[in-house]
Amino acid sequence: MKVFLLLPVFLFSGLLSYSQSCTMPSDSATLTWFNTIYTSGCSFSTMNANDPVVWLSSDLFYSDEMCGACLELSTDISSTVVKVDGECTGCPNGHIDVNKPAYDLIAPSMSGNYRAKWTMTECPFATNLQIAITSSSNPWYFSATLIDHLYPVSTLEFWNGTNYNFILRNSNNQFEDPMGIGSGPFQFRITDIFGHVIEVMNVPLSSAVFDSGLQFDQCANPSSVDEMSQPLIRVYPNPANSVVYLLSENKSELSDGFNYWITDLSGKQFSNGRNNSFQAIDISSMPAGFYFMNVNIKGEVYRYKIVKE
Repeated sequence: MKVFLLLPVFLFSGLLSYSQSCTMPSDSATLTWFNTIYTSGCSFSTMNANDPVVWLSSDLFYSDEMCGACLELSTDISSTVVKVDGECTGCPNGHIDVNKPAYDLIAPSMSGNYRAKWTMTECPFATNLQIAITSSSNPWYFSATLIDHLYPVSTLEFWNGTNYNFILRNSNNQFEDPMGIGSGPFQFRITDIFGHVIEVMNVPLSSAVFDSGLQFDQCANPSSVDEMSQPLIRVYPNPANSVVYLLSENKSELSDGFNYWITDLSGKQFSNGRNNSFQAIDISSMPAGFYFMNVNIKGEVYRYKIVKE
Protein backbone atom coordinates (compact mmCIF):
# COMPACT_ATOMS: atom_id res chain seq x y z
CA MET A 1 0.00 0.00 0.00
CA LYS A 2 1.38 3.38 -0.99
CA VAL A 3 1.24 6.35 1.37
CA PHE A 4 1.30 9.88 -0.05
CA LEU A 5 2.05 12.68 2.41
CA LEU A 6 0.74 15.70 0.61
CA LEU A 7 0.73 18.60 3.00
CA PRO A 8 2.95 19.65 5.92
CA VAL A 9 2.21 17.91 9.20
CA PHE A 10 3.28 19.35 12.11
CA LEU A 11 17.75 20.02 18.57
CA PHE A 12 18.07 20.31 21.93
CA SER A 13 20.45 18.36 24.18
CA GLY A 14 20.28 17.83 27.89
CA LEU A 15 18.56 15.78 30.56
CA LEU A 16 15.29 15.27 28.74
CA SER A 17 13.11 12.18 28.70
CA TYR A 18 11.88 10.77 25.39
CA SER A 19 8.29 10.00 24.46
CA GLN A 20 6.40 9.06 21.30
CA SER A 21 7.55 9.85 17.79
CA CYS A 22 6.48 13.24 16.46
CA THR A 23 5.91 14.41 12.90
CA MET A 24 7.21 17.93 12.39
CA PRO A 25 5.57 20.35 9.93
CA SER A 26 7.86 21.24 7.03
CA ASP A 27 7.44 23.42 3.95
CA SER A 28 9.09 26.14 1.89
CA ALA A 29 8.51 29.88 2.13
CA THR A 30 9.68 33.27 0.91
CA LEU A 31 11.81 35.21 3.40
CA THR A 32 12.14 38.94 3.81
CA TRP A 33 13.66 40.78 6.73
CA PHE A 34 12.38 43.64 8.83
CA ASN A 35 14.44 46.10 10.85
CA THR A 36 11.84 47.84 12.98
CA ILE A 37 11.59 48.43 16.72
CA TYR A 38 11.09 45.03 18.31
CA THR A 39 7.68 44.30 19.84
CA SER A 40 6.65 40.74 20.61
CA GLY A 41 3.50 39.67 18.81
CA CYS A 42 3.17 36.70 21.17
CA SER A 43 3.59 38.62 24.46
CA PHE A 44 7.02 37.13 25.17
CA SER A 45 8.44 39.44 27.82
CA THR A 46 11.85 37.74 28.01
CA MET A 47 12.86 38.17 24.35
CA ASN A 48 14.89 41.08 23.02
CA ALA A 49 15.83 42.72 19.74
CA ASN A 50 18.89 40.49 19.26
CA ASP A 51 16.97 37.21 19.36
CA PRO A 52 16.43 35.54 15.94
CA VAL A 53 12.66 35.67 15.51
CA VAL A 54 10.15 35.45 12.67
CA TRP A 55 6.58 36.44 11.95
CA LEU A 56 4.52 34.07 9.78
CA SER A 57 1.94 34.82 7.11
CA SER A 58 -1.59 33.91 8.16
CA ASP A 59 -1.66 30.61 6.24
CA LEU A 60 1.44 29.41 8.12
CA PHE A 61 0.55 30.88 11.51
CA TYR A 62 -2.65 28.79 11.79
CA SER A 63 -3.36 29.97 15.37
CA ASP A 64 -1.58 31.27 18.46
CA GLU A 65 -0.40 27.70 19.04
CA MET A 66 2.44 28.64 16.67
CA CYS A 67 3.74 31.22 19.18
CA GLY A 68 7.08 30.05 20.52
CA ALA A 69 7.52 27.33 17.90
CA CYS A 70 11.09 26.92 16.73
CA LEU A 71 11.74 26.56 13.01
CA GLU A 72 14.93 25.53 11.28
CA LEU A 73 15.30 27.76 8.22
CA SER A 74 17.54 26.38 5.47
CA THR A 75 18.78 27.98 2.27
CA ASP A 76 21.50 26.94 -0.16
CA ILE A 77 23.81 29.23 1.82
CA SER A 78 23.24 28.25 5.46
CA SER A 79 20.65 27.35 8.07
CA THR A 80 19.64 28.58 11.50
CA VAL A 81 16.93 28.06 14.11
CA VAL A 82 14.48 30.87 14.81
CA LYS A 83 11.51 31.35 17.11
CA VAL A 84 8.01 32.27 15.92
CA ASP A 85 6.95 35.52 17.56
CA GLY A 86 3.79 36.57 15.78
CA GLU A 87 1.56 36.68 12.73
CA CYS A 88 2.37 38.87 9.74
CA THR A 89 -1.20 39.74 8.75
CA GLY A 90 -0.08 41.87 5.81
CA CYS A 91 2.21 39.23 4.31
CA PRO A 92 1.17 37.16 1.28
CA ASN A 93 0.67 33.43 1.77
CA GLY A 94 3.80 31.32 2.11
CA HIS A 95 5.79 34.21 3.55
CA ILE A 96 8.06 34.49 6.59
CA ASP A 97 9.10 37.92 7.86
CA VAL A 98 12.53 37.53 9.49
CA ASN A 99 14.17 40.01 11.84
CA LYS A 100 17.64 41.29 10.98
CA PRO A 101 19.58 39.08 13.47
CA ALA A 102 17.99 35.96 11.97
CA TYR A 103 18.44 37.13 8.38
CA ASP A 104 22.14 37.83 8.99
CA LEU A 105 22.55 34.21 10.14
CA ILE A 106 20.74 32.56 7.25
CA ALA A 107 21.47 34.80 4.26
CA PRO A 108 24.11 37.38 5.20
CA SER A 109 25.01 38.19 1.61
CA MET A 110 21.46 38.43 0.30
CA SER A 111 18.93 41.24 0.19
CA GLY A 112 15.23 41.38 -0.57
CA ASN A 113 13.20 38.17 -0.93
CA TYR A 114 14.82 34.77 -0.59
CA ARG A 115 13.44 31.21 -0.73
CA ALA A 116 14.03 28.85 2.17
CA LYS A 117 12.79 25.58 3.59
CA TRP A 118 11.44 25.54 7.13
CA THR A 119 10.97 22.60 9.48
CA MET A 120 9.59 22.75 13.00
CA THR A 121 12.17 21.57 15.50
CA GLU A 122 12.85 21.43 19.22
CA CYS A 123 13.75 24.82 20.63
CA PRO A 124 17.49 24.97 21.36
CA PHE A 125 16.81 28.14 23.36
CA ALA A 126 14.52 26.34 25.83
CA THR A 127 15.67 25.68 29.40
CA ASN A 128 12.78 25.17 31.82
CA LEU A 129 9.24 26.15 30.93
CA GLN A 130 8.35 29.44 32.61
CA ILE A 131 5.04 31.04 33.52
CA ALA A 132 4.79 34.82 33.23
CA ILE A 133 1.67 36.00 35.08
CA THR A 134 0.78 39.57 34.09
CA SER A 135 0.92 42.38 36.63
CA SER A 136 -2.81 43.05 36.10
CA SER A 137 -3.73 39.59 37.43
CA ASN A 138 -5.55 39.33 40.75
CA PRO A 139 -8.00 36.87 42.38
CA TRP A 140 -10.76 38.15 40.05
CA TYR A 141 -8.81 38.36 36.80
CA PHE A 142 -6.03 36.15 35.47
CA SER A 143 -3.73 36.23 32.44
CA ALA A 144 -0.36 34.64 31.79
CA THR A 145 2.06 33.77 29.01
CA LEU A 146 4.02 30.53 28.80
CA ILE A 147 7.68 30.96 27.87
CA ASP A 148 10.64 28.76 26.89
CA HIS A 149 8.72 25.63 25.93
CA LEU A 150 10.42 22.91 23.90
CA TYR A 151 7.43 22.58 21.56
CA PRO A 152 4.41 24.83 20.91
CA VAL A 153 1.84 24.89 23.73
CA SER A 154 -1.67 23.68 22.99
CA THR A 155 -3.55 24.11 26.29
CA LEU A 156 -3.23 25.47 29.83
CA GLU A 157 -5.48 24.19 32.62
CA PHE A 158 -5.74 25.05 36.33
CA TRP A 159 -6.76 22.77 39.19
CA ASN A 160 -9.82 24.09 41.06
CA GLY A 161 -9.61 21.56 43.88
CA THR A 162 -11.80 19.02 42.11
CA ASN A 163 -10.75 18.90 38.46
CA TYR A 164 -8.78 20.74 35.80
CA ASN A 165 -10.42 23.65 33.95
CA PHE A 166 -9.18 25.12 30.67
CA ILE A 167 -7.95 28.71 30.54
CA LEU A 168 -8.70 30.14 27.11
CA ARG A 169 -6.03 31.77 24.98
CA ASN A 170 -6.59 35.28 23.62
CA SER A 171 -5.28 36.75 20.37
CA ASN A 172 -2.10 38.00 22.08
CA ASN A 173 -1.05 34.48 23.12
CA GLN A 174 -2.05 35.15 26.72
CA PHE A 175 -4.08 32.58 28.63
CA GLU A 176 -6.86 34.65 30.15
CA ASP A 177 -9.73 34.12 32.58
CA PRO A 178 -11.75 37.34 33.01
CA MET A 179 -13.38 35.98 36.20
CA GLY A 180 -10.08 35.01 37.82
CA ILE A 181 -8.94 31.67 39.19
CA GLY A 182 -8.35 32.62 42.82
CA SER A 183 -5.47 33.91 44.91
CA GLY A 184 -3.12 30.95 44.49
CA PRO A 185 -0.84 29.18 44.82
CA PHE A 186 -1.92 27.43 41.62
CA GLN A 187 -1.54 24.01 40.10
CA PHE A 188 -1.37 24.02 36.30
CA ARG A 189 -1.45 21.32 33.64
CA ILE A 190 0.22 22.27 30.36
CA THR A 191 0.00 20.27 27.12
CA ASP A 192 1.98 20.77 23.92
CA ILE A 193 0.76 20.13 20.36
CA PHE A 194 2.21 16.60 20.41
CA GLY A 195 0.35 15.59 23.58
CA HIS A 196 3.24 15.89 26.06
CA VAL A 197 1.94 16.97 29.47
CA ILE A 198 3.59 18.57 32.49
CA GLU A 199 2.03 19.56 35.81
CA VAL A 200 3.38 22.58 37.66
CA MET A 201 2.66 22.97 41.38
CA ASN A 202 2.68 25.88 43.83
CA VAL A 203 2.71 28.75 41.35
CA PRO A 204 2.19 32.03 43.25
CA LEU A 205 -0.02 34.88 42.08
CA SER A 206 2.92 37.13 41.27
CA SER A 207 4.12 39.12 38.28
CA ALA A 208 7.60 37.62 38.68
CA VAL A 209 8.36 35.01 36.02
CA PHE A 210 7.95 31.57 37.61
CA ASP A 211 10.47 28.87 36.69
CA SER A 212 8.63 25.54 36.63
CA GLY A 213 11.82 23.48 36.79
CA LEU A 214 10.19 21.24 34.16
CA GLN A 215 10.16 20.79 30.41
CA PHE A 216 8.14 18.76 27.90
CA ASP A 217 9.42 15.31 27.03
CA GLN A 218 11.58 15.19 23.95
CA CYS A 219 10.14 13.48 20.88
CA ALA A 220 11.75 10.06 20.44
CA ASN A 221 12.02 10.01 16.64
CA PRO A 222 11.15 13.40 15.18
CA SER A 223 10.51 13.32 11.44
CA SER A 224 9.28 15.86 8.94
CA VAL A 225 6.84 15.68 6.07
CA ASP A 226 7.15 18.05 3.14
CA GLU A 227 4.45 19.34 0.89
CA MET A 228 4.36 17.54 -2.46
CA SER A 229 3.75 19.57 -5.58
CA GLN A 230 0.35 19.53 -7.27
CA PRO A 231 -1.66 17.37 -4.85
CA LEU A 232 -4.58 15.56 -6.47
CA ILE A 233 -6.93 16.18 -3.59
CA ARG A 234 -7.45 19.05 -1.18
CA VAL A 235 -9.44 19.73 1.97
CA TYR A 236 -11.86 22.65 1.85
CA PRO A 237 -12.29 24.92 3.77
CA ASN A 238 -9.02 24.82 5.64
CA PRO A 239 -8.84 26.16 8.35
CA ALA A 240 -12.41 25.20 9.31
CA ASN A 241 -14.55 25.15 12.44
CA SER A 242 -17.51 22.90 11.63
CA VAL A 243 -17.26 20.76 8.48
CA VAL A 244 -14.76 20.03 5.71
CA TYR A 245 -15.05 18.54 2.22
CA LEU A 246 -12.55 16.68 0.08
CA LEU A 247 -12.24 18.06 -3.43
CA SER A 248 -10.41 16.53 -6.38
CA GLU A 249 -9.31 17.89 -9.73
CA ASN A 250 -10.35 14.53 -11.12
CA LYS A 251 -13.96 13.92 -9.99
CA SER A 252 -13.78 10.20 -10.74
CA GLU A 253 -11.13 9.69 -8.04
CA LEU A 254 -13.66 10.17 -5.25
CA SER A 255 -16.78 8.96 -7.04
CA ASP A 256 -16.57 5.46 -5.53
CA GLY A 257 -16.18 6.81 -2.00
CA PHE A 258 -13.25 6.61 0.38
CA ASN A 259 -12.37 5.67 3.93
CA TYR A 260 -10.97 8.40 6.17
CA TRP A 261 -9.70 8.87 9.70
CA ILE A 262 -8.63 12.04 11.50
CA THR A 263 -5.78 12.06 14.04
CA ASP A 264 -3.92 14.69 15.99
CA LEU A 265 -0.15 15.08 15.78
CA SER A 266 0.41 12.42 18.46
CA GLY A 267 -1.64 9.84 16.52
CA LYS A 268 -4.80 9.94 18.66
CA GLN A 269 -7.83 9.27 16.47
CA PHE A 270 -10.78 11.67 16.66
CA SER A 271 -13.02 10.58 13.79
CA ASN A 272 -13.33 7.96 11.07
CA GLY A 273 -15.81 6.75 8.48
CA ARG A 274 -16.60 6.26 4.83
CA ASN A 275 -17.48 9.21 2.66
CA ASN A 276 -17.48 10.74 -0.81
CA SER A 277 -16.64 14.16 -2.14
CA PHE A 278 -20.25 15.34 -1.90
CA GLN A 279 -20.61 14.69 1.84
CA ALA A 280 -19.45 17.00 4.62
CA ILE A 281 -17.13 15.61 7.28
CA ASP A 282 -18.12 16.96 10.69
CA ILE A 283 -15.21 18.27 12.81
CA SER A 284 -17.26 20.56 15.06
CA SER A 285 -16.68 18.51 18.23
CA MET A 286 -12.90 18.45 17.87
CA PRO A 287 -10.81 20.89 19.94
CA ALA A 288 -9.03 23.67 18.05
CA GLY A 289 -5.61 22.68 16.78
CA PHE A 290 -3.64 20.77 14.14
CA TYR A 291 -4.86 17.44 12.71
CA PHE A 292 -4.21 14.97 9.91
CA MET A 293 -6.93 13.89 7.49
CA ASN A 294 -5.93 10.41 6.32
CA VAL A 295 -7.76 9.24 3.19
CA ASN A 296 -7.61 5.72 1.74
CA ILE A 297 -8.53 5.67 -1.95
CA LYS A 298 -8.18 2.33 -3.70
CA GLY A 299 -5.38 1.23 -1.38
CA GLU A 300 -3.42 4.47 -1.51
CA VAL A 301 -3.34 6.61 1.63
CA TYR A 302 -3.18 10.40 1.29
CA ARG A 303 -2.46 12.48 4.37
CA TYR A 304 -3.44 16.14 4.67
CA LYS A 305 -2.89 18.69 7.35
CA ILE A 306 -6.09 20.37 8.54
CA VAL A 307 -6.54 23.17 11.05
CA LYS A 308 -9.57 23.22 13.35
CA GLU A 309 -10.39 26.76 14.47
